[in-house]
Amino acid sequence: MALQVGAEDGTTVADACRRMATRRVDAALLTDASAILCGTVTDKDVATRVTAEGLKPEETSVSRVMTNPTCVMGDTLVVDALQKMVQGKFRHLPVVENGEVVVLLDITKCRVGHYQLEKLEMEQKAEEEEDTSWMLSMKRSNEKAKSGAHC
Repeated sequence: MALQVGAEDGTTVADACRRMATRRVDAALLTDASAILCGTVTDKDVATRVTAEGLKPEETSVSRVMTNPTCVMGDTLVVDALQKMVQGKFRHLPVVENGEVVVLLDITKCRVGHYQLEKLEMEQKAEEEEDTSWMLSMKRSNEKAKSGAHC
């Protein structure tokens, strides 16, 4: 399960970063008092919206620098989720089922997984074509043998 950090209680960027470091993750889900998703904060958000802007992590609320929540449903195809991330120019995307976040997709892991899936599909197709070619070759050989036996 993805790291969840309360955004409503004035959690600072420094607090969120410590929690992320402890869990060795590069993103956290931000939730309100009702545990409803209200955004995400990532290492990139911290770099571009805190450090680069000269803000103090100990004094900056995560809600000030969070990315607005965009999510997909659990039955969304991986390629559609990837497309949403690319078009939205973000690297993390929560997946929601029954109103709860079940996983936080990471575009780098999705791309690798998608690439590996495409590679497997291509290998399978090549094997099927090879099998079909071999079967046609055997069929021709058998036909030649049968036609030669009848002469």
